[in-house]
Amino acid sequence: MNSSNSNSRSSISSNGNSSTSSNGETLTKRSPDKKQCIPRSLFVLGPLLSLVMTYSLLWNFWQVMVWKPWVELDEHALATNLFLSRFLTLLCFIQTWCLYKGFTAKLIPLPPERDMYIGSVSLEKLKEGGADAVRDYAGYCGKCKRCRPKSTHHCSICGGCVMEFDHHCPALGACVGMHNYKYFFLFISYTAVACTIAFVRLCYTGHFFAIVGNVFGSVLTSISLFDRWKSQIVNPATSTMEYILVTSLSLSNFPWVIAMVFFVCAHCILILHGETTLPYATGQRSLAKDVLLIKDMKRSVKIQRIRHVFGRGWWQWFLPIVRPAHLHHRFSRAIEPFVYSTSPV
Repeated sequence: MNSSNSNSRSSISSNGNSSTSSNGETLTKRSPDKKQCIPRSLFVLGPLLSLVMTYSLLWNFWQVMVWKPWVELDEHALATNLFLSRFLTLLCFIQTWCLYKGFTAKLIPLPPERDMYIGSVSLEKLKEGGADAVRDYAGYCGKCKRCRPKSTHHCSICGGCVMEFDHHCPALGACVGMHNYKYFFLFISYTAVACTIAFVRLCYTGHFFAIVGNVFGSVLTSISLFDRWKSQIVNPATSTMEYILVTSLSLSNFPWVIAMVFFVCAHCILILHGETTLPYATGQRSLAKDVLLIKDMKRSVKIQRIRHVFGRGWWQWFLPIVRPAHLHHRFSRAIEPFVYSTSPV
């Protein structure tokens, strides 16, 4: 019996071509993706649209609450509105910075297979033992034609593997993963806070109900509530375009608040459970959940998971900054149980 028959275990060829095991099982059936990825220049459309919507809502708040109120307000209410307008402007600037950092954050490349080790055995040597030897430690990407950590997934839109992949965000114009998840979460969080404050203030001062009454009161004249809300308007818009903008932005604020608050709450649950969106949606268990249960047991597990995403110091949690040491720490945990000889971070 020759040597090729004596080795009944399946193996993965070093040139990336698929091979079969002794029972005819194909290790990889997927060929390289022939579809061209979306040009990077088109990804900027999502962030630009996000900025237009953000600053349109900010302009609307300044317009109806400070510059030209649609309802009668006393001096104390006007002073409060001015303070809130400045505070929302600050939140929008921070949100813009988070959007910029999330869009420009460099994707962390996967280390070469020869630089990833389990003990003294490299992944490159390990995969020569066949699919069974690799399956418990790593996955295989049929498009990139290489083994990868189990926390890594391939994005067909960007055309590459992303460590701790969450999802591809059209608003951010990039994949959300280990390199920019904090920026993404702060972006949606500050957006949710700003929209909620604006909507609550619009309702408290009567602006929102006055706009609703003015829009629907002319159609539903049989309902006296709309007529009462409509009568609150003492300073309507002076132009048709201004009226359309103020009305549409004010009415769109409510569903935007609901969507963003739900989105933020969903990601808070994912963070506290040590999960990301894709593994949670597909029913795959995240390795981060197991890793964070093993290390640093002196602290609460949920605090560990928060620190894993936002940074080791609490003062970093609310700021759009990621220290290299923290990114290096996340990279080390993302490739476990492997260790690396040369860090690409």
